[in-house]
This record gives sequence, structure tokens and C-alpha cells, in this order.
Amino acid sequence: MPNNYPSLFEQLKAKTHTAHQEVEKWGYGKEIQEDTLTLAQYQQLLWINYNWHSYYESILDSLFSYDFQTKIQYSSRKKLPLLTQELQLRNWHLPPLFSRKPKTFSFFEGLGILYVMEGSTLGGIYIYKKLSNHFEISQFPVLFYGCYGKETAHKWRTLKEYIKAEVSSEKEQSLVIRGAKEAFETIKILFQESRSKSQEAS
Repeated sequence: MPNNYPSLFEQLKAKTHTAHQEVEKWGYGKEIQEDTLTLAQYQQLLWINYNWHSYYESILDSLFSYDFQTKIQYSSRKKLPLLTQELQLRNWHLPPLFSRKPKTFSFFEGLGILYVMEGSTLGGIYIYKKLSNHFEISQFPVLFYGCYGKETAHKWRTLKEYIKAEVSSEKEQSLVIRGAKEAFETIKILFQESRSKSQEAS
């Protein structure tokens, strides 16, 4: 009998669609699209991503085994070094880290978090092109959003295959989805808090 249960990636896309839209709404998506992003807003983008990646990369560092990290070339997928380098190149200080206590995640929730991390590089191609034509921002290399360059699609496809190979039950799928939702919710909160502080300061 054929399996009519939706695939993991169909479910991930469907069940995180609203969260994804919320992140784009709060994350200066309109400003990027309309070429109205300011240098101060770009600084906020880098700071928030620095915070988000710092939080989750430290969790995944300890969650994923050495063998799994080696298999997926995890070290080449980490964005914190690029964010640090770009902030320093622009003479912007590193932001204070938000004080959220690290949660305990399962391996499969970690895969969901990694799915969101790597999926963001696809949208990063479009953002990179927009920022590369921004007079002020393009004065320095756009490292974070241009992280994989021509390798973006390949790295995304291979990661999906690695994730797919690890997940073999509906329960495991539900944990992956839960991890992805958690990752989206955290970055949305960071954007909301950042915008709220900006409005209070203005």
C-alpha cells in the first residue's frame, strides 16, 4: 500500500509557513525588497543573526555527535565566524547576548533548527544581491548573506538528504518540525524586541 503521509519537507514547509512570513515581516523584508534599508537597520540585522546563531550553534555543537558533524560538514555551515568577521570589518561592536537559558533539545529537534539555519541561506541569495547594490552597505564585503555563493543550492540539497536519512518515523518528523518552529519563534522574538527598543529610543 502506498504511503500517503506527507513528506518531512512538505510538512516543514507547510507548518512553518506562517512563522516564516512573520520573520520576514519583522526582519526588514519590506525594506530590503524596496531598497529602503538603512545602515542602522542592517546593523540590527547582523546583531540579531549574531545573537540567534550564537545561541543555537552552541546548542548544536554539543547536541550533534562528532561523526554526524563530520558527515554533514557542520563546521563549514556555521555562520557565527562570518557574522563576527563582518561586524568587525564594519567597526561595529558585537552585541550583548540575550539572556535566554539554553533549552534541552533532542537530536531530531536539532535537525529542525539546522533546517531553518540552512534554509535561510536560500533567501540570503536574494538579500545578498540587493545589499550588493546598496551604496552604504556595499562599502564592505557582505559576508553573512553571501556565505555560500554558488554552492548554496548544492549545500541545501545535500543537507536535506542527510536530514531525510536520519528521520524514519512520524514521531521523529514531529520533533524535527517542533525544532524548526522553535527556531523561527526565537528569531521573531529577537526582531520584535529589537524594533521595540528602536522605537523607544527614537
